[in-house]
Amino acid sequence: MFKYLKSLLNSGKYYFFCDILERSISFIVFLVFAKALSTSVYGQIVTLFAVTSIIATLFDFGLPVYIQRESARSNNLNTVYNQILLLKLLSLIVYLIISVAVVNIFMPSINHYFALIIICITFIVNTGNSLKFIFYGRDNSKQVFYSSGTAKIILLAAIGGTYVFYPNVYIFLLGYLFANVFLTIRLLYSLKVYHLNIIPVFSGIKYLKTIFISIIPLGFASIFNILYDRIDIILLNFFLDYHIVAQYFVAYTIYKLSVIALSIFIYPALNRFSRESNNSSVLLFLLKKLSTIILFCSILLSILYYFVIPKLVIFTFGTKYMEASKLIAYLGIAITFISLNNLTGVFLNAVGKFKEVMIATLIGLIINILANVLAIPTFKAIGAVFASILTEFLILTIETVFIYYYFINKKKIIGT
Repeated sequence: MFKYLKSLLNSGKYYFFCDILERSISFIVFLVFAKALSTSVYGQIVTLFAVTSIIATLFDFGLPVYIQRESARSNNLNTVYNQILLLKLLSLIVYLIISVAVVNIFMPSINHYFALIIICITFIVNTGNSLKFIFYGRDNSKQVFYSSGTAKIILLAAIGGTYVFYPNVYIFLLGYLFANVFLTIRLLYSLKVYHLNIIPVFSGIKYLKTIFISIIPLGFASIFNILYDRIDIILLNFFLDYHIVAQYFVAYTIYKLSVIALSIFIYPALNRFSRESNNSSVLLFLLKKLSTIILFCSILLSILYYFVIPKLVIFTFGTKYMEASKLIAYLGIAITFISLNNLTGVFLNAVGKFKEVMIATLIGLIINILANVLAIPTFKAIGAVFASILTEFLILTIETVFIYYYFINKKKIIGT
């Protein structure tokens, strides 16, 4: 077991490093934005990034999971590569039209020049993220880490230099855009190691017919995931006030860091499951070993979140976030459920059961909304916490039932 754990840690460490790098640099960049710009301009930028990110996700078609799965399974990456480029080309047109329309209709007071830059940034970031998953599927997260690291150095240099010498919102945003364009170009260049060729658009359309219907459930699952991840914030704001929202947001954000900590196991798991997708005995053996390891780690994290993290929150954020520290102690209970349902979701996606994951997340979303609506008015923020715990437990239970039905009860894979 320890030898297997060591191999998992070695194969997953760069996935973990990539997550930490992305989130820490993003935090620094937006911290600089907040310090350098007026609250009005900063508020517009944050709002635009949130809106364009949601729109981009709607047209993401669940590609990251599909790309990593096919990259891990396929000996010829050329088809996967061209599928990505064609889907991105088609989605770009729709994304631009909808994003510009939303900004003009719902945010007419926002500066349209930097709105357009942010629209472009979001699309480039989304495209670069899709390319990363080709490398992930090939267990080459090290390349992603080094490429991302170089781009982040450029980004920090551009943002830092602008902040020191000439704080200007357009230069900030153009620096952000340039760094992500550089990252995307570098990833495209690095893909030459796999001997990929771009085929003509019209001859490549046939590839889309083979995947578009199969990835629709993945796209919906991504949307449902985002909704049930954000709906509690919206409902807390609707029923209560900004003070409670702030307390819950701090607690929930720190709770979600546990997912990053366990990404060291989850990303490699998708590759391992994908490669063994036609061998149910090996699949179940791998699932059992990974479940044991993740269960053990998540229980340790839950204990840490209950006894240690709340004190660190008070020390870091101050006593005004005392309520957040209490919420974190309870949210720690959900870590085991979210960790295991991430694993079961990866397992089902790896063997092509996209529809089952979509059903689980849809039911989770519905229950999450109902639980929040019923609990928040009476129990306030703690009601949202228990709604989150219930949702994660329910999704885990549903996905476990699907796994039992397809792989344990029938002893074979159906419809992959």
